[in-house]
Formats: sequence, structure tokens, C-alpha cells
Amino acid sequence: MFKPVLNAAIESVLTKPDLATLALLLIIVFVSLKILNMVVGTVLWWLRLIKSVVFYGGLMGLALWMYTRGPVGASEDVGYWWGVWRGEYAHWSEQGRMARVMREQGIPAGAGRGRANW
Repeated sequence: MFKPVLNAAIESVLTKPDLATLALLLIIVFVSLKILNMVVGTVLWWLRLIKSVVFYGGLMGLALWMYTRGPVGASEDVGYWWGVWRGEYAHWSEQGRMARVMREQGIPAGAGRGRANW
């Protein structure tokens, strides 16, 4: 049933080499795009898996920390680290303010801290 139609299609391709080259090129491009699509899908799957593992691992770590320290201990830890962060923020804000003042006054950066003063 399909043999005459298939034979006619093969004959027309074989008698016209330009058409055969174009058909082969289209097949190669199609297969290449399919392979590229499979690779992209695989990479996206791995990225989603990593994201899920990190999220649920962090959630489990947070739950374990809350379980071992208890609500009071966890709030103490959070308060301690909040204080550390505020101290660092204040320190570096002051450093930025001093650098801005020195720049406005024309004092070069690192003045007085060169090798000559070691």
C-alpha cells in the first residue's frame, strides 16, 4: 500500500541530488535540535533537583536546630547573631563615612598606612 508512494519519494530524491542534500541537512538540523532539547531538559531537571535538595535540606536543618536548641535557645542564638550583624554593620558604615570624609577633604586613600610607616 505505501510501497509505491515510498518508492516514488525515494526516486525523486535520488534523481535530484540538490533535494537529497537539502533533505539530509534538514534531517540533521532536526535531530540536532532534538538532542539539544533533551540536553536542556536534563540540565533543568538536575537544577530543579539541586534546588529542592537545598531547600528541603535547609528546612530539615532549621527543624533540627529548633529541636535541639528549643525555642528559647533558638531565640538566644538569633539575638546573638543579630547583635553581631548590627555591630559589623555599624563598623563598616563608620568606615564608609570616614572614607567619604577623607575623599571630600582630598586625603588619599590609605594615607599613613604605607610601607614606610611599618
